[in-house]
Amino acid sequence: MVEFERAIEECGKAIEIDPTIALAYQNRATAYYKMGEFEKAIEECGKAIEIDPTLTLAYHIRANAYFRMGEPEKAIEECGKAIEIDPDFSNAYIARAAAYLREGMLEKAEADMTMFIEMKPNEAPMQVYCGRVLLRLGLQKWDEVKLELAEDENKRLKIAALFKKDYENVEAFEKEAGVTLPEEIAEMLGGRAG
Repeated sequence: MVEFERAIEECGKAIEIDPTIALAYQNRATAYYKMGEFEKAIEECGKAIEIDPTLTLAYHIRANAYFRMGEPEKAIEECGKAIEIDPDFSNAYIARAAAYLREGMLEKAEADMTMFIEMKPNEAPMQVYCGRVLLRLGLQKWDEVKLELAEDENKRLKIAALFKKDYENVEAFEKEAGVTLPEEIAEMLGGRAG
């Protein structure tokens, strides 16, 4: 916490010298966000954006703060602004996917997860791949799930391990999601219990 408090202090000094330094407000917003002071982070992002409306990271920080405050609809809006400015800003897609999930907008969440994975195929955390598989299972997109699980055995094993971490077995997932998985997919995820 001390490092964030120091960052806030240093950014304040920079702002005193020149109150038009948008990055000083953005950096102060980052420190407030990391300290859990989301309202202050939102306020600082607003100041940064007022000076430089092209700061995609400020929109992203503000989106994450809104999300943490339980306002996913505002997070979606902020991520949309960041994406409009820079369509290659991959972190805005994954943040918006989380907000879409919270709002129950599964198709849109899947689309944003897919965009993130396509932009960073070698950097995307396995949890994102697993999340997309779970979404596709819930949406009953069986062909896409089979393709994803069959394309790389190592990735399939990692997804299956994450799946088992979240669900005791295939039946537990089916009960929670209200779907019955095709047998081939159930086997790819570790098989049914009995």
